[in-house]
Amino acid sequence: MIFSSETYQFLEAAPPCLILEANSPVYTILFANQEYYKATGTSESDLIGTPLFKAFPKNPNDTENDPVEALRKSLEECLCSKRKSHLPTQRYDIPIRGTNNFELKYWEASNTPILDSKGEVKYINHTVVDITGAFDLAKKERISFEVAEMKRISLYRLLMEAPAIICVYQGPDFIFDFVNPGFQQLFPERELLGKTFAEALPELVDQGFMEVMRGVYQTGQSFEGKELPVSLPEPDTMSFTQHYFDLVIQARYADSGKIDGIRFYAHHVTDRVKSRRLVEKSEERLKSMLNSLAQITWTTNQKGEIQFLNKKWMDYTGSNHSDSEGLSWSDIIHPDDYKDASKSLGNLLSEHKAGEFKCRLRRYDGAYRWHLNTLKPLDFVEDEEETWIGTATDIEMIMKMQKQKDEFVSTVSHELKTPVTSLKAYTQLLHREILKNENCGNKSYVQRMEAQINRLEILIRDLLDVSRIESGKLEFKEETFDISELITTIVRDLQLVSPSHQLIVQENPHLMVNADKNRISQVIINLVTNAVRYSPGGKKVNISLSRENNQLVVSIEDFGIGIPNDQKPFIFNRFHQAERSNAGAGLNLGLGLYICKEIIDRAGGKIWFHSVPNEGSIFYFSLPLSS
Repeated sequence: MIFSSETYQFLEAAPPCLILEANSPVYTILFANQEYYKATGTSESDLIGTPLFKAFPKNPNDTENDPVEALRKSLEECLCSKRKSHLPTQRYDIPIRGTNNFELKYWEASNTPILDSKGEVKYINHTVVDITGAFDLAKKERISFEVAEMKRISLYRLLMEAPAIICVYQGPDFIFDFVNPGFQQLFPERELLGKTFAEALPELVDQGFMEVMRGVYQTGQSFEGKELPVSLPEPDTMSFTQHYFDLVIQARYADSGKIDGIRFYAHHVTDRVKSRRLVEKSEERLKSMLNSLAQITWTTNQKGEIQFLNKKWMDYTGSNHSDSEGLSWSDIIHPDDYKDASKSLGNLLSEHKAGEFKCRLRRYDGAYRWHLNTLKPLDFVEDEEETWIGTATDIEMIMKMQKQKDEFVSTVSHELKTPVTSLKAYTQLLHREILKNENCGNKSYVQRMEAQINRLEILIRDLLDVSRIESGKLEFKEETFDISELITTIVRDLQLVSPSHQLIVQENPHLMVNADKNRISQVIINLVTNAVRYSPGGKKVNISLSRENNQLVVSIEDFGIGIPNDQKPFIFNRFHQAERSNAGAGLNLGLGLYICKEIIDRAGGKIWFHSVPNEGSIFYFSLPLSS
């Protein structure tokens, strides 16, 4: 397209524009100035002679707008009316040449008709202004305003719904500018907004608030108060009630950076203060009672930290309260006993149950004396730290007597072992001689003699085991073996000597264990023998072996007289015999279950039971499976 020099210079100096042929609907591009090329990132070869909507097609990713149709309507309006047509702000994305991508653009545009000598539209001057930058800026400002407004609304809702007491004062006279429901509930029938603090709440002026608020307003330094007492009026009465608050008063700053008010935040903690004071009063009464006891007494928390030691403890150790602050168990307990005592204490605390343990405690002269320590959790207020109470009873003399008894039992057991072994040998020889004489009627007497000697031999063995346990000399020879084969062998042998009961092995899978085979055999024999002994009317005993995770579990069930409830806590104690109704149970020193527990504990397992009086008992023990 050829223009005069003046026209060309005019068009090049104009804003970005195109000269389009008025050949609707094609609108062939005949001319574009340099500003247009720059605005659209195009060149002459991209545009000249190309239909307008082929050069600038619709962005397929813009599903919300149809700029092609809007531009087409404006061009049609220009042709038909022969007048200038304006397009409002419009998004029209420009294709990036050489790619399938588009560049986001916003434009303002106008279409001006160029008439020929006959007054018909021959060309259209399509002029555009790129407003993408201004549009983005306006969009950001609008978004910022909307975000700020949303934050303001959100903050207002948060303050109004917060479970706290909040208000904002404006100016040096402290005019109420904002009050949330929590604050208003303190003064339910008063209009606060727009009034000064002194005018709205005169009863608080003399309680020190004005001085604090002035200090914050003048210095900008925040004020924090914990459990501050405040006297508030009761509704519809002239009386006042003391309340307690945790509060924070902060300066509020204007945009200029100057303080223009203060913010007030508070929490009502009256119930907390009253509850704590009740607890403190209860603790004082408890300490007074504990100090009056003629027994060493202390309290500890769930972590095992000593909280209180009574006067008897001070007398025993020769210390005072300041010496006892920060005291730990390692300062009190004999080093040789500390590990076991600490473990026992930790187990009682973690399992939340009462119990006892023995250890030696250091006296004022440095000597250590044996004490029986009992521990029991106290009833505690919900959400308060749990407290345990412990007592220590001096058992030094009992332990010495126990040691003497153990030494006596050990000596006697060793002294009895040799003659009993000889007696058993002679009895066996006598049995053989009698068997040679088929007509001899003394065979039954010899068999009874052998049974009683065997029973006496078991008692001596138990006494020796107890002695070894107490002295830490009970030997264990570990080996890996199939416990199912051991159970089969034991049940077969015991069935021969227990004709009154049927010994039934219900489950017996092959499981390997690493332990002392003889000691585990001793446990199984003891439990099965007890099941037979204490179920005279049961007629059967069930034995089962199972696997639970990485443990094997053996159970022995009888259908006998069971264990009385008051005897259950002591069933594994040494020399303990529960009261039984089975008169034919025979001689029993109450050592079997004590020895069983020691053996299973040493093997890394556990032993326990379930018993219902007059229905029967089930004894269980578990052992780690061999890897």
